[in-house]
Amino acid sequence: AFVDGLKQSGIETEKIPNVAEMNECLSKIGWGAGIVNGLIPGAAFFELLANGILPIATEIRQKTNIEYTPAPDIIHEAAGHAPILFDPVF
Repeated sequence: AFVDGLKQSGIETEKIPNVAEMNECLSKIGWGAGIVNGLIPGAAFFELLANGILPIATEIRQKTNIEYTPAPDIIHEAAGHAPILFDPVF
């Protein structure tokens, strides 16, 4: 589901994504991207999702945290959350 969703989304994996591009990709399925400041409370996160908005933390992980970052960043949002939204079962 993830790989198919990534392909369907049109989100490019060869560069750091930006919110405008993600919003355009998400609009194909009736979703949008909403900028948030880092980690937000769970209730706020799920309320945005319930309204068809994927919260996007626009920070970019540091090189020292390239494989894992304790805080969400745009790479995590684009490569982790966005593709699954393209799975009809979700």
